[in-house]
Amino acid sequence: RFTPTMPGSGEPGITLLLEDTTQRRRAERAMQQRDRLLHTIFQIPSIPRFFIDRNHKVVFWDRALEIMTGIKSEEIVGTDQHWRCFYNERRPCLADLLVDGDVAQIPDLYGPACTTSPTTDRVYEFTAFFPHAGNSGRWLHVTASVIRDMAGNLTGAMETLEDVTEKKQREFVVEA
Repeated sequence: RFTPTMPGSGEPGITLLLEDTTQRRRAERAMQQRDRLLHTIFQIPSIPRFFIDRNHKVVFWDRALEIMTGIKSEEIVGTDQHWRCFYNERRPCLADLLVDGDVAQIPDLYGPACTTSPTTDRVYEFTAFFPHAGNSGRWLHVTASVIRDMAGNLTGAMETLEDVTEKKQREFVVEA
């Protein structure tokens, strides 16, 4: 960066300021590579999951969830319509309650079956039948947790969905 100057002698001059940005550029490239890798990893169809921000807008809807619900990422990212894959009408998903810090409402909406995970008290999980999921309903094991940044500030929540319909159907056959 060049800055015109007028030293004490009154003669015009130029001050040249140089900044070595090598480290910053390396760090930026490393972060971009990490972001691409994470995006690739999250697109591998495994356990369906979505992320919402603290305003309840979907920021990520993975390929496995697209396959499970038939709802494309492009249709849902940027909206607060994630409830559509579970319910006929708008109601909070588990991730929404965690973003709002409204854990007191969890038993009212999900019953006593919704508990904290045995691995951590900040992860909630339950298994339930969702009659509006899929063609004839699905049994889903739902897990949700808040996501915080490095400073501990809430940035959103993640919800994972495991289709356990076949397992539940086998259990019903054994019980019968």
